[in-house]
Amino acid sequence: MIGKNVIEIGEKEFLDGMTTSPDTSDGGFSPETYAVNVVADVNSTGVLYATANASSITSTNGRAIASCADPDSGLGVSRYVLTDTGRFYGLDTNYASTLRQTGSKVYTKVTSDIVVYFNKLYATSTLNITEASGAILGTIDENWWVTTKGKTALTANPHPMVVFENNLWIGDGKLLHKWDAINNVATSAFLTLPDGQIIIALVVDPSSGKMLISVSEGINSNASLPRLAKVLTYDGFSAKVSRSVIVDDIVTAMYPLGGTVFMMFGNRLGYWNGSGITFLRRIAGATLDTTFLVYKHMITSIGSTLYVADGNRVTAFGDLYPGQKKFYPRAYFGGLLNARLDCLFNLGSDFLGTAFELTATAGTFDLWKINIAAKTTGTLFFLSKKYKFPRPVYVREVRIEYADSITDNATPAVVTLIDQEKSSKALPVLTNDTGVATYVRNIKYNGPNKFTTLQFKYDNTATTSVIAGIRRILIYYDPAE
Repeated sequence: MIGKNVIEIGEKEFLDGMTTSPDTSDGGFSPETYAVNVVADVNSTGVLYATANASSITSTNGRAIASCADPDSGLGVSRYVLTDTGRFYGLDTNYASTLRQTGSKVYTKVTSDIVVYFNKLYATSTLNITEASGAILGTIDENWWVTTKGKTALTANPHPMVVFENNLWIGDGKLLHKWDAINNVATSAFLTLPDGQIIIALVVDPSSGKMLISVSEGINSNASLPRLAKVLTYDGFSAKVSRSVIVDDIVTAMYPLGGTVFMMFGNRLGYWNGSGITFLRRIAGATLDTTFLVYKHMITSIGSTLYVADGNRVTAFGDLYPGQKKFYPRAYFGGLLNARLDCLFNLGSDFLGTAFELTATAGTFDLWKINIAAKTTGTLFFLSKKYKFPRPVYVREVRIEYADSITDNATPAVVTLIDQEKSSKALPVLTNDTGVATYVRNIKYNGPNKFTTLQFKYDNTATTSVIAGIRRILIYYDPAE
């Protein structure tokens, strides 16, 4: 007899996003889930789909550490990518990449940045600033700051940049330099902070119209030392900052989106509230190491959704339905990359660009693209939150209702129940053996196992060729005693 009680996992759970941890219930499903798509189609919001598999754009020489938009408007290049080997790659509108320039300076994830300012590209190396211009970066000057502009070499610190009030600003230890292209004036140390302060990140706050400056009291690129960290506000013309706010940890990245400045502080994501940082979520893959910490070019957006590099996966934060921003896992590269994601960027047309280390020894890194709005084949690994019972129960049957028909003899996934001892109990195969296409699969269980905690796993990693959007999962059960 079918169970008299039922657990329903459906659109509410899918749209509630990830729980804070595998053992909390403050969301719809476990954060151990990866590569799910709940926004694949505007007409199917609330249906759980697989994430489109990534497709390779090209291999690059060196680690991709930064990217920016095309400064040469109309010449067929959509984006530029900088590697730690000093190579500047241009991505065309078909997402293929071409090596445009090879530099000789030292560029690193922590010290370097790349921006477009007045149709020229600027990149900070360890001790200098590069200017590239002309048709598809036909001209490059890696000694632009020191030789061309006759300024003192930069210090061996992070060199973030931001365009603010029609000027380009460059962080350099305790100094903030300024380049005014309109009047052709380069100013060293336009703003000087107190000794010991090191500028880490720069951004323009859309709510106040001022520049936000992240500083650390001493170098702390791993965010592992107990250094005092601050966020400063600056108007762009005064001799000193407007405000200085002590924050919980070093802010490695600041990203404006929808009137809000999101901030990565240590391994946590939050947003600037005007007087400090409001905590949102820990980013599990952002360990206290410069390899994994989220710096400026490891966070991006498409539409109103934020995307953050999370170790070897991408975590999204956005509106799954109006007025409700939620976290959900957007992509997973566990079988593709050696260690971690290095760079994220918007490729346009709902494509997310990603860059990661392909091998540990070859020094080659691949750029990949993911269609974030595709209702297509791909990877879906879903793990429900843990359902807890006051007394043991028997599971009698599992019913899965799909938004797409499962063709005869197709196997959309492998399904498993997990008990309170983290022991997996395999369910019968999902193969459609009805002889016709179907939208429903019923799985009789009636196993001898008693559950006081129940978790449902849906894993299609062995059958990614089947398009099978899940509308809801019903788990029928009875009290065991």
